[in-house]
Amino acid sequence: MLKAEFHYCHRGKREEQLDRFITVDSGKCTASMLADGYSCCSAQPHYVDWLCEQLVILNGSGLKSEDVCHEITQLLQVTACYPGKASVVFIVSDTNHYRYTTLGDSRIYWLNRGRRTADHSLAQLAVDRGLCPPERIRFHPNRHTLIRHAGGSANIQPDWLCLPVNKNEKLILCTDGFWSQLDDREIDLVSGLSDIRCLVDRLITPEPADNLSVVLLQSN
Repeated sequence: MLKAEFHYCHRGKREEQLDRFITVDSGKCTASMLADGYSCCSAQPHYVDWLCEQLVILNGSGLKSEDVCHEITQLLQVTACYPGKASVVFIVSDTNHYRYTTLGDSRIYWLNRGRRTADHSLAQLAVDRGLCPPERIRFHPNRHTLIRHAGGSANIQPDWLCLPVNKNEKLILCTDGFWSQLDDREIDLVSGLSDIRCLVDRLITPEPADNLSVVLLQSN
């Protein structure tokens, strides 16, 4: 299984902290979520809190990984809940495989594979159409304009993908408050716990403008 070896959430200069990280264990698999809330930012509770409340119910449920993915898919189709929206990453892992999905501009980086997920934003569309170099996406004026997200009036059918759990698998989950301050090559160079801590220390000094969250997942 993939387990969180490190996670860090920082409020930055924002008035509210709407980043959330949670891991639940059904007894058959683990499910991790990193969420970056936005819209209706003053709402208490916010949509990201509702997601956490619903995921906690899966603790000790005995559900297998494919069933947990189904439950998460059902959650993402609910529109009558707390106000707000979120960019999210979900990873559901058992001893052999993990399933993952993203919505918005929160990302997964595969440190052993040298790849990452693509954003659901107008900036990513510009990259896909050859109008913006991939390495410049973090500076694009439409980076914050998301075309897919969780929450609000959206009724989302997420795209789940599946990969085998490899020995010494390392993944970084992060919000845009983290990756937008770094070149992808800097993230790809992370080899473990000490490297990610050094990056975090660098990014929070001086105080960042945005919420910042990062998680390091590693296979047993």
